[in-house]
Order: sequence, then structure tokens, then C-alpha cells
Amino acid sequence: MKICSVCKKEKDLFEFHRCKSAKDGLQWRCKTCQKEVDKKYRSRRNASSKEYYGKHKGDFLRRQIFSRQRMKKEVLDYYSQGNAKCMKCGENDLVVLCLDHIHNNGSYERKTLGFKGGYDTYRRLKRLGYPKGYQVLCYNCNIRKYFESINKEFI
Repeated sequence: MKICSVCKKEKDLFEFHRCKSAKDGLQWRCKTCQKEVDKKYRSRRNASSKEYYGKHKGDFLRRQIFSRQRMKKEVLDYYSQGNAKCMKCGENDLVVLCLDHIHNNGSYERKTLGFKGGYDTYRRLKRLGYPKGYQVLCYNCNIRKYFESINKEFI
């Protein structure tokens, strides 16, 4: 039996968390009192985090945009051998460049894996070590490729 220093109640030893630095090997607060302390700390921390985010929202968004652009450039550079450009027309504006699934299975891949595309896809490809089956195209060439594949099906 041990007395909690917060609620001053005598409780069984299993109602205290372990603590290596304490002489008896148990914390000085019972689990119930510790839970209340943790709850107060979390609510205070969450409130200050929200306040900080509200004041610095623009900084967070700028860092997020920069991080996403850097990831896109890294992946596109890899799939175009170091210099991000369209494989068909040579366009090198990162705003209009995108990844193309060589075998036209992008829709199937997004549905089966549950990814929406874009940044999720770039992160996944980097994590997998840049698998084969992708190329860099500008949006115009990508759409042209799609419509050419549709026209072949109907002819």
C-alpha cells in the first residue's frame, strides 16, 4: 500500500506507475491523479499550439508549399534523368509537369492503393526507391496521350 501525494488516499501498489528514479520504484502520484495532470497539460498545450498556428499560419503554409514543390522536383528530376522536362515536347516548367503512368494504369493504381495522386504519389515513389513504369510529361502531352489511347479503342 502507498499514499498518493495528491489525493492523500492509500492505494494498492498497482495503482501507481513505475518510476526507476524513485526509492520504492513507483511514482508519487496515483494513476488517476496522473491522468488528471496529463489532461490539464494536453489541453494547455493544444490551446497554445492553436494560438501559435493562428498567428503563424502563413509561415506554415509557405513551408508546406515549399516542401511539396521540392518533393515534386526531386521525383520529376529522377524520372527525367536529372533535368525535369517533358519526355515528348521538352517543356521544363515545373508548374505544368506531371508524372505519367507508362502503362496507363494510374486510375487503377490510385483506387487500389487509396492515394489521391500528387504529393502522396511522390512520397510513395520516393519511399519505394523510384520504381519503373513512370515518365515525366507536361499536362498537354499527358492529355494528348490519354485521348490517343481512347481513339484507338473506338477505331
